[in-house]
Amino acid sequence: MTHCLTTATAQLDGDNGELGCALLHQTWAERFPPVRTGRTAVCLSLHPVVTLQAVEYRDAAGAWQSADLGAFELFEEDGRFWVQSKSWPTPGAYPKPLRLTYRAGFGATGADIPSPLVHAVLLLAAHFYENREPVVMDGTPVEMPRSVDALIAPYKVWWR
Repeated sequence: MTHCLTTATAQLDGDNGELGCALLHQTWAERFPPVRTGRTAVCLSLHPVVTLQAVEYRDAAGAWQSADLGAFELFEEDGRFWVQSKSWPTPGAYPKPLRLTYRAGFGATGADIPSPLVHAVLLLAAHFYENREPVVMDGTPVEMPRSVDALIAPYKVWWR
């Protein structure tokens, strides 16, 4: 059953999960192209974001340099988390030369995860356990419980 719980969690959690959010606190490093003149903010992929930990950029020689974290602000707008600055560093000519490291997740323990998401993980795990065969030989195919979709919908990142 443990592998079913692990698989169910992986199906929902993180950048590749269906939710597009981190369940437990996790540190993520995300890279971006240079911020164009006139633009002040970049949108982070995962939520909920707890803290911005580092802003780095590749200089002309290709080395990663740390920017002053005090020049950046983390904010939330309409469920999206953004990092803004009035003075983004000028990186070298590299693809995605900006790297933002941040901590995302609902909390440090399972008790911090919203109950509907915990219940969705348990429903998925039970579904995986009860339907361990890749093909149904008798009867009709078994679908994932629709209630899982209803439980995760309020937390899902839809713009990804």
